[in-house]
Amino acid sequence: MIIRFLWLGLALTFAVSCARPPGALEISRFTAVAATLHLDNVLSGQERWQILSDLRIALAQRNTLGRILNEPPVGETSGVLLVDVRLFDIKQLPDRIDINAQVDLIDMASGERVHSFSLGVSGSRGGDLGTLSIGVISDLVEQIADVLSRPALL
Repeated sequence: MIIRFLWLGLALTFAVSCARPPGALEISRFTAVAATLHLDNVLSGQERWQILSDLRIALAQRNTLGRILNEPPVGETSGVLLVDVRLFDIKQLPDRIDINAQVDLIDMASGERVHSFSLGVSGSRGGDLGTLSIGVISDLVEQIADVLSRPALL
């Protein structure tokens, strides 16, 4: 009797952990990821490159999406997820910067936006008025990578 209850509990735990809500995006169906970044003229080219580079590294460390592409591919795009990051509402204060980002996940084979989410980061500035601190860039990248490391997105 006790073994039967343990078995039932194990089966229910497995079923709940494997269940995906209807309409959830199965991240595992993608075999590669590319990223683009759109921003106001606030950030330098170096900061743009740093964000994209850090995002690729964070995704590769989690190893959830297979190959990490340096540029969106031209030609065969089957299985490629494009992470399109748009930075907006950048508030520059004397000692800190606040940034909101809209992230669209696009199936490059169909061109369809398959998921979208927003997030915000805040932190201190770097040495120059036009630069971000490494902490703000890291926070932004980690939040995006955390969302993409989930097995399914609603």
